[in-house]
Amino acid sequence: MKKYIQILALTLTGFTICALLFNSCKKKYDQPTTTNNNDPNLHVTCGLWYFDSTGAAMRVGSARQIGAAPGALDTIVYGIVTANDKTGNFYKEIVIQDDSGNADGITGGGMTIALAQSSGLFTTFPIGQKVYVKLNGLYLVNVNGLPEIGAGLDPTNGGAAGIIQPLISTYLIPATYPNTVTPISTTLDRIDVNPNRYLNMLVTLNEVQFAPANINICYDTNSVGSLTIEGCTGGTITMYNSSYASFAAAHTPAGNGTATGIYTTYKAPPVGAQLLIRDTSDIRMSASRCGADITIDSLRRMAMGLNNPNILLPGVHIRGTVVASYLDSNCVINNTYYVEDASGQGIELYTSAISLYDGDSVYIDLTGDGLNVYGGAPPYEITGITKAQAQIFPGAGTLQPKLITITEINTTYGSTDTLESTLVTIKNVTFSKGTFAGSQTISDGGPAGTIVMYTPNSATAGTATFANEQMPSGTHTVTGVLSSYTAKSGATTIQFSIRTPADIK
Repeated sequence: MKKYIQILALTLTGFTICALLFNSCKKKYDQPTTTNNNDPNLHVTCGLWYFDSTGAAMRVGSARQIGAAPGALDTIVYGIVTANDKTGNFYKEIVIQDDSGNADGITGGGMTIALAQSSGLFTTFPIGQKVYVKLNGLYLVNVNGLPEIGAGLDPTNGGAAGIIQPLISTYLIPATYPNTVTPISTTLDRIDVNPNRYLNMLVTLNEVQFAPANINICYDTNSVGSLTIEGCTGGTITMYNSSYASFAAAHTPAGNGTATGIYTTYKAPPVGAQLLIRDTSDIRMSASRCGADITIDSLRRMAMGLNNPNILLPGVHIRGTVVASYLDSNCVINNTYYVEDASGQGIELYTSAISLYDGDSVYIDLTGDGLNVYGGAPPYEITGITKAQAQIFPGAGTLQPKLITITEINTTYGSTDTLESTLVTIKNVTFSKGTFAGSQTISDGGPAGTIVMYTPNSATAGTATFANEQMPSGTHTVTGVLSSYTAKSGATTIQFSIRTPADIK
């Protein structure tokens, strides 16, 4: 279907385009003050917020030409650059903001200017650069709900066509530098009341955090589509970051705080609300999280791919079932517990401050505890838990073990660590001869069907009550917890541990 272009050619009848498009525009605009002699002091005829509000009200995919009639008065706006292409997260565009008008308690307006220059815009238009824009002959375009100024409507993508490089200096006139734009300080739930008022504006969102599934992953959204930021007072917003951004490989933080960026949309807001950051300094999230319950899967993402970190955890809580405890027959290393939750993920707890047993349900406040991972691979371990942080519900756990083969275990560990610290059941298991003590080999006859079965038997690890019992002969169904050991050489050994001989059927 051909895209519809609505062209508004204005005649010279004593009104500028601003007055025609928005009847509450001031006839005499208050000139911005400056002490820099490099300012050409062009006569500003209108404010950006008129074009922002008009563009947002236009039909998606439509464009209106500004001052096209012969003899039309010059239509000139000004703004301070708030975003450019320096880090690669904005491409062929700059965003400007002025202090015109006041509506809903917000001063100023913003606008995206489409420019057909693929790089280096930041050298001419650095953040803080004042710039005048001569609008006559350009177009106001509604791009998926977002007002933009450009050379027309791009038929290939429905966006605003960029002003070609030889004409950029004709339409955009740099003035003083540097200047400061103070972001609008707000919360997501307040923006949702009148989202169009914030379009193309630099905002700081308070009391926000990345959604649990988006913690400690790359800012590059190419693989996940987008990131979600949650507001503690309500509301969510999408964040999109380019794969070409200089910060694409940096990881998102786990805490709570502020997010600053340009408020845009890819669909009528607030449904399509989107925050575009300039670089990672726009994200300041080091406080404790709100809405603190997270899954163990999200918890593990905080350390995923990092080498030997000891991350001090923000205010998060986990809830799960104890699937192995050193207090049950000393079946695992001293002071060690394994907890699994409904996400199917598990975590190792290392503490002497609490007493947990197989089948207990536990709710733990992890604020200030350490999240550790060794050698860039599992195990993931929580340390520093105090008695006051744990609520224990004896025998209330309902988790069932996963039925799996040893080949599946070996294959899964070869590509991911999702089985670490979880309870599994293996059929058709045969044991090597001898006692349970130490590291033994079990097999289920599969193509990669052997695994180490570990039973503590030392002064440091403790000794399982059944360590010196003889392993059974014949074929059995066996339940136990999976863990792993990473040697100093970096080699990881997968381990399987039963809780008691009753786990062998």
